Order: sequence, then structure tokens, then C-alpha cells
Amino acid sequence: MWNYGPNSGGSAMMWFGMIFGIIVLLIFLALIVWLIAYVSRKSANGSRAPESSRAVDLLKERYARG
Repeated sequence: MWNYGPNSGGSAMMWFGMIFGIIVLLIFLALIVWLIAYVSRKSANGSRAPESSRAVDLLKERYARG
């Protein structure tokens, strides 16, 4: 009478909407995680000297001491 129940016309659209909403939510969460990882990688690379130059500086200092 009021189109309620499993045989109503809107149930397929309701399932599609729920699945689509979950997919959009997962994509949004994945983008947030990627953005946090990207920003943390960029900030870590800018604050640290390259490993090769640190090793060369250490060897030069040891060689200078004798």
C-alpha cells in the first residue's frame, strides 16, 4: 500500500545509495591518509641533511683528527 518492504520500488536505489556512500567514504579516508603521509614525508626530507654528505663530513672530521 505505501511501498514498504522488500518488494518496493525504492529498495534497489536504497542499496545503491548505501554502497555508493561507503565507497565515497573509503576514497575520502584514503585521500586523507595519503595527504598526511605526503606532508610528513616532505617535512622529514626538508629538515634532514642527506645521508651521504653526513657520512663524508664524519670521515673528513675523523681524518682531520688523525
